[in-house]
Amino acid sequence: MDAIKLRQAMKDKGITVVRMCAVLGISRKAFWNKCKGNTEFKQSEIVKICELLGMKDGTEIFFPKSILKDTRRSKSGG
Repeated sequence: MDAIKLRQAMKDKGITVVRMCAVLGISRKAFWNKCKGNTEFKQSEIVKICELLGMKDGTEIFFPKSILKDTRRSKSGG
């Protein structure tokens, strides 16, 4: 998860943390825990975020290339 890209997308669309949390139905603490990677965003939350931000999908934010590379590397054993 790329929290910096999420925050930038929110800023670009004028979406506050308070509004995002209201749409997701979670507390600010829960939102920050998800942004920090302490807990994961649910699939339904990712869908809502994409809709709110007008994104086709959340790949760039939720599945950045660096994470995909790490996943592929761990599956191949090295």
